Amino acid sequence: MLQIEYAQEARLYALFTFLSLASAYFFARWYTREDGNSLWWYGLFVLLAMYVNYMAGFLMLGYTFILFSQREVFALRWKKWFFTHAVIGLLCLPLLSILFSQF
Repeated sequence: MLQIEYAQEARLYALFTFLSLASAYFFARWYTREDGNSLWWYGLFVLLAMYVNYMAGFLMLGYTFILFSQREVFALRWKKWFFTHAVIGLLCLPLLSILFSQF
């Protein structure tokens, strides 16, 4: 029974790793080319990662620090970045009830 419990728990970590790597790929693609589709896919993968594990919030924070460290790039793209994260934040509102019930 113990092996089944750990196998089910490890499955979520594998999914979270995939979603995190996919979001990192699309963030890098958007950062280098400023492709609108890449930003959309980035937002989708970050949203899915948030629904799997709350640690995805730290991923978003890290990506924001990377973008903010390059001021000339951030000055050009901050509106799209803010809009994408606002949409992610709105779609993560149902998670707040689950988060508060767990703590």
